[in-house]
Amino acid sequence: MLSAPDVRRLAPLAALLLAAVVILLDPAATRAETPVRIVISPTTVCALTDAGEIVCWGFDTPLVHDVPDGVFTSLSLGPGDACAISDEGAAVCWGTGYGYINDTIDGILERNPGTDLDRVELAQLLPPERDDLVEIVVHPWRHYACALTIEGEIVCWGRPQAGQNATAGG
Repeated sequence: MLSAPDVRRLAPLAALLLAAVVILLDPAATRAETPVRIVISPTTVCALTDAGEIVCWGFDTPLVHDVPDGVFTSLSLGPGDACAISDEGAAVCWGTGYGYINDTIDGILERNPGTDLDRVELAQLLPPERDDLVEIVVHPWRHYACALTIEGEIVCWGRPQAGQNATAGG
């Protein structure tokens, strides 16, 4: 039988052995979750961790509940929208969107069945299908986002404001 002083001396060793067992059984337990970037909107706070994961909290909104899985390198937050750049260089957007920055052609047609797609600049409304994006910014109060490519090109989409172009050269 161990005495009380022996138990106190062995407690750190027992904790170390338990941690080793946990690490062996669940390698994900060793992954760091340190925030490296924090973004804030009126209703939500999101953090990008050093593992590339996105964690959001705040009011009960799609920004908090619909956070995409994956590994990300850039993150930005708007009034009801969020966008991130995946580790593959693609734009991923989520949130309420109000039918703009995280929209699809089907979403546009569902809300506005009479939309003449020939008259709508879809390239400007939909997130770009690219794999060369490195940084992203969501407008702080409009449903509009822009991303920077590896080559220095700026690509924008969402609800554009007067005088804004969909792309700009670098």
